[in-house]
Amino acid sequence: MDFPCLPARLVIEADGNQHGVGENANRDEHRTAHLAPHGFRVLRFSNREVMTSIQVVLDTIHAGLSSPTPTPIPPREGQGIGGAV
Repeated sequence: MDFPCLPARLVIEADGNQHGVGENANRDEHRTAHLAPHGFRVLRFSNREVMTSIQVVLDTIHAGLSSPTPTPIPPREGQGIGGAV
């Protein structure tokens, strides 16, 4: 499950433990690599972290909201956010 905060360019993901391994981890890395040039940061938490360490999760999100938002790399001529012409 994803929670974007567009003004802060921050995406918070809370997923099951299966996202830390194999093809799921590769997809997560690909998504992060796609969002980063547009100035987005991704914070990932397992469902277990959310259920057992909510204060740590909230503190991490708060720190992410408090840190400067990266400047997006402008798209090349004729490209939008998806990179398509």
